[in-house]
Amino acid sequence: MYRNNHASRLVALKSEAERITSSIDHLQTDLRWFEGFDNAASHSRLAQLNRDTDSAREQLKLLEKSVRTNKSELQQAREKAAAGWSPAHWISTERSVAKRQVTTLEGRLKQFQRTQAAVASELSENERQEQGLSAQLQRYRDFDPLQAQAVTGQLKDELQRLRETTERTYRESERWESKAGEVFRHWSHITQQLRGLEQDISDAECFIYELDNAQSARDRAIIHGQCEQRFGGGKGRPTAVLREAQMNHSRLLRDEEKLNRRLRDITRVLDKQIRGLVLDSNNLCYANDKNGERRFIGLAALNALVPVLCASYEVTLVFDASITPLTGKDERALQAVFPGTRVLVAPDRLKADDAVLGAAEFDQNVFAISGDRYAEYPDRAAVREERVLRPIVHPDSVQIPQLEVQQRY
Repeated sequence: MYRNNHASRLVALKSEAERITSSIDHLQTDLRWFEGFDNAASHSRLAQLNRDTDSAREQLKLLEKSVRTNKSELQQAREKAAAGWSPAHWISTERSVAKRQVTTLEGRLKQFQRTQAAVASELSENERQEQGLSAQLQRYRDFDPLQAQAVTGQLKDELQRLRETTERTYRESERWESKAGEVFRHWSHITQQLRGLEQDISDAECFIYELDNAQSARDRAIIHGQCEQRFGGGKGRPTAVLREAQMNHSRLLRDEEKLNRRLRDITRVLDKQIRGLVLDSNNLCYANDKNGERRFIGLAALNALVPVLCASYEVTLVFDASITPLTGKDERALQAVFPGTRVLVAPDRLKADDAVLGAAEFDQNVFAISGDRYAEYPDRAAVREERVLRPIVHPDSVQIPQLEVQQRY
């Protein structure tokens, strides 16, 4: 069945390319940061921050002490400024002085607290900057620019290889789509039509059953009306509808089978399911002339065909023993004519059929090429699994349709 795995692989390759690109961007950003980082100035700035932080801490301690002292004095002054129970105290000089002290001490406390808050804020900011600068200095010490450059180079090489793989995969995906996509869509359309016709057949059979069991003319008229409503105007006779649907179903079933076979042959080639080919070579030494009679053409067709097949497959040539008197070449001479292949000449009085089918018996990726149908060998794996491809020898060219190969000779 058609399956363009290259399309899904393209998605994975794109995701991997994005990941590598992101890694390269991060490394290059880190390198730019490293090259622009002023290590000496940062150390100097950190030392100044340390001094400022220590000074702020000391100042904060003094302010905290001043606030505590001021609060204590304020408490005492408030106690003296209170009215108390003695009328004489209400108008005393001591109370008047204490009340002025409360006002002064409250103002001073507020000032201390404002200064304390400002110093605390400055201390917090200095500590934050210290932590950030310390982290940057540690990052600078830990960063290895040579390693980062080396990794960046490796990632760029990997990305380039990935792009080349993506380009090849894209071409393969387009090749799959161009060769098999339209056939698959046509097959899918016919399959859907078949499912619809099967439903029509089932419904028509139901109407026929209901007609056979109808009790009156009125009931039959109702069923005919339901049939016409189901299948459209003028189609109120379920028997005629059934006959037409069965005829269309049979026709589409043949088309679906042909497309399925064609799709299988295309995907065999595209998916590289065919690794090796065993040629019934004597078949390819004859061509039909204009009168339809077989004519011996020698090795001409094989000379044109075999190099093309060897470029994509492992090729074995099997000849009948008759090839030697016909061409004057024995097995060794034939092997010299077809380098890069394996040449076998069957012994006298033995047909090449057994050798051809035997070479493809145990490997599902090895296919035979023969004009014979091997009807007398239904038990052989290549015949049973439909791994026999039919060549066509024209008067001036040789063709193997399932492999999409045609060569002039």
